[in-house]
Amino acid sequence: GAVQPGDTIVIARGSGTRGALKITGAVGTAAKRIKVINESGGLLTISGASGFVLNFEDCRYVDAIFNNSMTTQTIGGRSISYGLLVTAPSASPTPTCFIKTSGTTSFLKIANFKIDGKQTVFGDGGGGSGMQTYDLNSGRTKVVNGSTVANWYESIEVSDFLIISCKGEGIYGGPNMYTTTAAWCKDMSYHDGVIQNTGRNGIELKCALGGTNVVYNIDVRGTGRNTNVSEANQLAGISLADSAASVYNCKSIDSGGQGIFYYCTQYFDYGAAVAQYGTYTVIDADCYNNIVDNAGNVSTSAAGDGISLGAAPGSVEPRIHVYSNTVINSREAGVYTNNQANSGCVVENNILLENGSVTSLSSGGTGVGNYSTGTVAATLAADYTLIAERQALGTFSTNYSPTDIAGTSRAGTASRGAYEYA
Repeated sequence: GAVQPGDTIVIARGSGTRGALKITGAVGTAAKRIKVINESGGLLTISGASGFVLNFEDCRYVDAIFNNSMTTQTIGGRSISYGLLVTAPSASPTPTCFIKTSGTTSFLKIANFKIDGKQTVFGDGGGGSGMQTYDLNSGRTKVVNGSTVANWYESIEVSDFLIISCKGEGIYGGPNMYTTTAAWCKDMSYHDGVIQNTGRNGIELKCALGGTNVVYNIDVRGTGRNTNVSEANQLAGISLADSAASVYNCKSIDSGGQGIFYYCTQYFDYGAAVAQYGTYTVIDADCYNNIVDNAGNVSTSAAGDGISLGAAPGSVEPRIHVYSNTVINSREAGVYTNNQANSGCVVENNILLENGSVTSLSSGGTGVGNYSTGTVAATLAADYTLIAERQALGTFSTNYSPTDIAGTSRAGTASRGAYEYA
């Protein structure tokens, strides 16, 4: 019979590798979530060369946790354990994406998986995303009890993952603002993972404007490898387009474009009502305890700022609080805002060293208490921890996380940058 709330779906390993799989219409409840797990006895491998390799379609209140018979892999000091591998038979052809959420899917948790796109050359970023968490035809409105209300693509949580060697983005969450057939995103959460070697952005989150949206405890390395000039604005480590999403405790290392990029597009009009979602003039988010190293290293056609805040003329203005980050070796500014960003942006108590320039804030923000006079070698160890105290100044006493990127308390005399001085 049909899957019922509270049921468990066990995906059989078969002979070791199985073909593309779609899970359709698994609908639990908040009190009785459906579980999807891998069969014990070895790694579950799902492989496909086209379309969506693993697709959760019209699934709600589902926990897909692949924690049986796990394998552990360590990259850059972060270890990820997974019981599911989603891949392709070879580098070409490549599927549209490896894991997809589609239709009305919401309230989904997925964890303990690896995606291997098998790419070694990144000349064309089209297709081949590691994961897509949105649906282009989900609709911006729905009818509830005879009333038309906003429709949200909501509560997708992705954690404990390793995504490597993908032609497109590592994770692509949310539609373009101009796609009027697609629901905006709400309560999206991506955390505790590694993304390495992608053609486009490591993480790209769009239209995440409802509830609480977060990206944290993720390392993105070698993202934005595509050297095609037409891809120059899609090469960031972490990109937040038309999104109110906080980014913290992340590392963006060796990104082709910006390390962390907030931007409101020309399609998100200042003060204009959008369907049932309401009217926006500013969006707020926090960006803290992050490490950005070597941003903008693929091509000078891509922006090379460590952390970038901006908007198109006439668009909603990002008002981002950027604090307690360590940003080094960026090709352009350590922190940049364009003159369309909200003047309420605050950039404070960061370590900004050996970037093309310290900050370039235009009229879109204020810099307070940043440390930029030393060298990387004299300030930071190889693991980005502080060699000596860099005490926070300015307004830091009321604007810092209780802990640093490693979970160390900042109580007492807090330090600038992502790490508290031990």
